[in-house]
Amino acid sequence: MYQALPGLIVTYLVGPPFCWSPTFVGFFQMAIAAGFFVSAMAIKVFSKYPYGLMTVGYISGMGCIGLFGLSPYTPNREVTVFIAAAIGCVQSTSSTLLRTVMSKMVGPEEQGSLFGLVSFVTNLSAVVFVPLWNFVYSSTLSIMPGMVFLIYIGVLLICAVLTGFVKFKAPAMAEENLVKEGKEEHDSTKL
Repeated sequence: MYQALPGLIVTYLVGPPFCWSPTFVGFFQMAIAAGFFVSAMAIKVFSKYPYGLMTVGYISGMGCIGLFGLSPYTPNREVTVFIAAAIGCVQSTSSTLLRTVMSKMVGPEEQGSLFGLVSFVTNLSAVVFVPLWNFVYSSTLSIMPGMVFLIYIGVLLICAVLTGFVKFKAPAMAEENLVKEGKEEHDSTKL
């Protein structure tokens, strides 16, 4: 899902109204990379609440991308972009924890199939969504420079709603019913 964003962000920052130098873009990318460290620490501290942390990750991503998309309309664009990076410091928790929860939904004998499918879908989405989001960016640039990021919030909202559905409407997939580590037999009737 996030594969298309780095290219869009660089294109957005080097073009008008920002016209950043490669060095300044590098500083921004470094600020985003620091968020991955914060995400790892959040996962370690709050590992008992995966669905809650996934939701926080989605909200963090929506806040980051929304502020990033609206940053050209703020008095100090550069500071706003770095504030957006700070808001998005835990946005990567959602995808990491999603894989963790999915791995607990299947038994040990199905782990390879699950992660093979996840890898396939991830790579397929990169092939499909990178050109799609670049097309959306070029199509909406004349309307509003950051509109592609506001549309992207809708995608994250759909992901958050689906995660909430799994948590609250599919009780068989709740944490207490997932496959426990070290369990001898796998009861697939609970899934």
